[in-house]
Amino acid sequence: MIGMKKICGICKKSGGYSISPLMQSIFSQEMGVDTEYREYNIDGDISVAIESMYKQGIYGLNITMPYKRSIMPYLSGLSNEARKIAAVNTLIRTKDGYYGDNTDKSGLIKALYNSDIELRDRHIILLGSGGAAYAAAYACVDEGVGSISIYSRNSETAEELARRLAATDSIPVSCNELNCLDDKTHVEEHFSQKKSIIIQATPVGMYPHISDRLLSRNYVHRMCDTAIDLIYNPLQTGFLQAAKEAGLICLSGLDMLIYQGAASWELWHGVSIGDELINIVRKKLIRELAGM
Repeated sequence: MIGMKKICGICKKSGGYSISPLMQSIFSQEMGVDTEYREYNIDGDISVAIESMYKQGIYGLNITMPYKRSIMPYLSGLSNEARKIAAVNTLIRTKDGYYGDNTDKSGLIKALYNSDIELRDRHIILLGSGGAAYAAAYACVDEGVGSISIYSRNSETAEELARRLAATDSIPVSCNELNCLDDKTHVEEHFSQKKSIIIQATPVGMYPHISDRLLSRNYVHRMCDTAIDLIYNPLQTGFLQAAKEAGLICLSGLDMLIYQGAASWELWHGVSIGDELINIVRKKLIRELAGM
């Protein structure tokens, strides 16, 4: 075993599901590191919960929706990545408190590379404006997309994301209400020139609410050649099922989950995870999710 036992875990909304405990346990077992990974269900104030975990000596934490942004004021410091994206998904214990980082963006970029999906100069249709959408948007910027259209139910957060993107890059960014995508005329007027890539970055359709739908019509799928859903459970969401039926290239959120989880593990332990272990974890998680 390498070093002393560390206690790490995941902070998630009470009642929510996460496969991260299984994934992180496999990483530690295969790497020969003595780590216990726990689930922490948050019902109340996230600041109180984090203070309690720090007092308990918890070394590292993953943060899930809806806490990726609300937790930030209670941290002792932020990485440049977390500060830019305005969201954290990984906490590392320091002498002054927890330090926040974000591995979601790098996880998505690695997942795209692994699936040979090229973003450069492409038009992106981004669904959502929360923490996951922020990571996706900045991944798009880093990969040199041509333009981004944000569609969200929350116009305030969508406009804030657009302002942040405009402050860091010169690519064209527009905001629209999500229900515009159920308007055939709007879709045809805005996306008729060339095929787009659509990224679903909301929790709609996530287990156990797998029958929930973000869009009531599939007009926008006809204007795209690639669909990416950041949800990993189920592996094929209703959104991806509709995209598959429309003939699009489809990517679930599983690889993003694995790569961001591996990056978190590396931050906690200072040891790199290789491609062979990534493949082992992917196969085990697919089996687990298929059995649900």
